[in-house]
Amino acid sequence: MISKAYLFLPFFFHFLCIADADFPSANVSASWKNNPSNEKGSVEFYDGCALRPILLVHNKTYPAFGMGFFRNGTSISTVNSFYLVVFMIYRDVLFDSNSDEIDESASLLVLWSANRDKPVRENATLDFTVEGELVLKDADGSLVWSTDNAYGHSVAGLEISVGGNLMIRNRSNGVVWQSFDHPTDTWLPNQKIYNGQRITARSSWSNLSTGIYYLSMTGNGVCTFLDSNPPKEYANLTKIHESIEKGSGMDISYRETYAQFNFNYNTSGFRYIVMEPNGHLTLYQVEKLTNFFIVRPFVDILSTTTVAGDCTYPKACGRYGICLDGGGCICPVDHNENSNYFRQFQPDVGCAEITPLSCKDSPKSHTFLKLPNVTYFDFAPVLLNTTIEKCKEVCLSNCSCKAALFRYKEYVSFGDCSLQSDELYSFRTTTKEDFGFYSFIKVQKMPNQIKLVKVLVPCLLAGLVATFVAAICYRYRMLKNTPDAEVEGDDGVTEALTKFSFEEMKSGTQNFQIKLGQGGFGSVFEGVLFHDGTKVAVKCLDSVGQGRKEFLAEVNTIGTVNHFNLVKLIGYSAERLNRILVYEYMCNGSLDRWIFNAEKSKTLSWGTRQKIIYGVAKGLEYLHEGCHKKIIHFDIKPQNILLDGDFNAKISDFGLAKMIDRNQNLVLSVLKGTPGYLAPELFGRSTGSVKADVYSFGVVILETVCGRKNSVSSLDDTPLINIVKTKAEEDQLCDLIDESNKDMQCHKEEATKMIKIGIWCLQSHDKRPSMSTVVKALEGLKDIDLITDHFLTMNHIGKSTEVHLNISAAPEASLLSGPR
Repeated sequence: MISKAYLFLPFFFHFLCIADADFPSANVSASWKNNPSNEKGSVEFYDGCALRPILLVHNKTYPAFGMGFFRNGTSISTVNSFYLVVFMIYRDVLFDSNSDEIDESASLLVLWSANRDKPVRENATLDFTVEGELVLKDADGSLVWSTDNAYGHSVAGLEISVGGNLMIRNRSNGVVWQSFDHPTDTWLPNQKIYNGQRITARSSWSNLSTGIYYLSMTGNGVCTFLDSNPPKEYANLTKIHESIEKGSGMDISYRETYAQFNFNYNTSGFRYIVMEPNGHLTLYQVEKLTNFFIVRPFVDILSTTTVAGDCTYPKACGRYGICLDGGGCICPVDHNENSNYFRQFQPDVGCAEITPLSCKDSPKSHTFLKLPNVTYFDFAPVLLNTTIEKCKEVCLSNCSCKAALFRYKEYVSFGDCSLQSDELYSFRTTTKEDFGFYSFIKVQKMPNQIKLVKVLVPCLLAGLVATFVAAICYRYRMLKNTPDAEVEGDDGVTEALTKFSFEEMKSGTQNFQIKLGQGGFGSVFEGVLFHDGTKVAVKCLDSVGQGRKEFLAEVNTIGTVNHFNLVKLIGYSAERLNRILVYEYMCNGSLDRWIFNAEKSKTLSWGTRQKIIYGVAKGLEYLHEGCHKKIIHFDIKPQNILLDGDFNAKISDFGLAKMIDRNQNLVLSVLKGTPGYLAPELFGRSTGSVKADVYSFGVVILETVCGRKNSVSSLDDTPLINIVKTKAEEDQLCDLIDESNKDMQCHKEEATKMIKIGIWCLQSHDKRPSMSTVVKALEGLKDIDLITDHFLTMNHIGKSTEVHLNISAAPEASLLSGPR
């Protein structure tokens, strides 16, 4: 309901009536202080809420929209907590069922917040700087939030639009920053949600901070998730779109990289979608009456996903609660209706264990509550074609596993197993669609059960000790008499890495079914870690050409190299001839998929490209100067730069890398790498240095900004570097900026400067900068002569040379190959 979902603020409509005129925009070099003397007025409410508007646009046709400081709630903890918000004003209408009268008052709806998780205090300031950046500082001057990417765009002003979009515009009326690109919990008309972006619910109806549910655009479409580790999907909006759209007036258009909520509020009122604190996704309708607007819930979007209704939501019955198909919640009981494991169900909380799980004496102190015909909202199988007993056994042997979920297949002999290790929510009784489903919740054994175990176990163990010792002795003699046997052991590998068995990798990848790509040293498959459900990239190395001891030594080496901009190695497997590396999963793939694809390149804004270039630079700086030994990558290219959900860049594929002592500058090296990215000195000498990576990085900069490859595919093509050299001589570098992206065209000055930094990295070996110097240039901390005469006099890269460089030397397994 409206009164429940949003803040009830009487008397605010009076503020609108006395406003002389709209104030929807502001010029640069403006500043606003958060206090009652705010020049646009300040409204205090009886419940402790307050609003200090900065921008406001309203008329008789649409609801009023604005931006300003907002105080939420009356508790002591929030009495001096303010948020910079975009809001909408409407008239709330509450119907009294016992009366024919209608109580009308003004209400405020927060559409977006800049600092939802970090409120500011009284006398905080918002500055709109001369550079065109919005900067929010607390009363003590500490930085809380800023737009952080609007520098140098000839910014003209700040504007709030009808529809709730806060925009910074340049002198050509182009948008250089907008709140639509940084959504909070509300999806507004004509707002695009790109791959990896989230619309995240509030913590509660009265708390703006980040909650536990979110909506996101993924490779599977628009989905809703519980924000756990890993995230748990509970509904796919794309799959139910058609059934929702009929009769609801909702229209969401889908592209490969974004989804857009389409609604023409000029003719049809105003609608918006809210990701709500309870996990529901609701379409709201703003209706215009005679002289004011009201808001009504229009469609519960996810209500059509299943006949189970509210039982589909991850926290419908709280922790451990079981949602009944006919309505209501209960706590788990065993087959004897024993309820001694959980306390009575409490609304909004769930079921609490009477005796919490303890890892002491595990698994002897644990047992299961068997719940036939009970399902879980997130069934992600980690063991396929297994038995129900094996499923329970694996969970029982892992202390972090809290429940084993099993689903029989058609022949009721084997099935699939899912293991849950995080907080348990949304169990529910099965429907006709759920066949052969069993849930086993791990609980602490009762004291008398533990005593019985302590008596029986020693007796059983006594009979097994002799057999066990005999088996060990036999095994030892067999290994001793087998010269070529590879003795299993960790060989000093760092504890930061997890050692997996080959069977675990086989099960976690569904027998290596989903192939993500092919690297220089093997194939990469999508996988899941059975103990916690973490999604990973599993690389199976081909013909490594080294023994197990050498492989483990290199695992240990790369396992100690840890940086945010390097793909993280999680673990490994080394059994017999199988060599497997387990890396963190990068959901947005490699950079080349985004900058060399005409459709996808449109979604990479200038700010995102800057962020990627800077991330690669920081990663290389760490490899060259931050490690115990210098690491030369030798194969920096867009295919080896992976992107996570927030488009953070991470360097991968260390198959050609070389390590040298910090006091060394050169390393012996045969010609290796990828045509188009190889430094010129590698063709004429047998040594290489970290400057080879700097050259490759320069090529990556040019490709990222220009949106085209440097390498050639035919004799008629011209390498990008040759084109850059020609444009540099003509002083026309701005012609190279990716023409397929409008945002890039709005940032030509900065993009041109980035091209110059790329050129700076392409100088001859002795003039080429170090990566630490490049990072300083990217941060604006170093003045450099970006276009050098030396580059302009360099020979063009010959087409024939480029074409015939397809035969790079055989790769050396000098360091481990990362996922591609």
